[in-house]
Amino acid sequence: TQQAHQEKHEPSLRAGRSYSTEDVRRFVEEARQRKHKNGKPFYKAAQIKVLESVSERVCTELHEEACNEDYSEPFMRLMHGGPGVGKSETIKLIKKLFTDVLHWNIGIDFQLAAHQAVMAEQLGGDTLHHACGISFESKKKDQNPSNNTRD
Repeated sequence: TQQAHQEKHEPSLRAGRSYSTEDVRRFVEEARQRKHKNGKPFYKAAQIKVLESVSERVCTELHEEACNEDYSEPFMRLMHGGPGVGKSETIKLIKKLFTDVLHWNIGIDFQLAAHQAVMAEQLGGDTLHHACGISFESKKKDQNPSNNTRD
């Protein structure tokens, strides 16, 4: 329940390291310029496009915060594709932006989720059902998903 969730996670204040839109754009440019030893780009164009999308959102949120504006809608994206197209490397690149440039902490400032436990483990994230607080045992007891909570 909401009350149980609030009791477990009392509000707290934490200090974070600052970053700027320039830091974010520099990271994107470094990723764009990164090459393999043979001179070929390290990241595919589609991977850079996803990174640019995430980076632009970060910059938008920086602007909103600086101008004391209401935050826009949450930024949620789904990435899919066949084996070997670069999904995992793209997620690792975004995770690197979040941790190395923005100094965010996984599970506090952002969340990574995957369908399968093995992939979630490789990415340092969670399974979708765990990240969303869905318990299969609870579903058997109570078919109303709004009553299910994660212990």
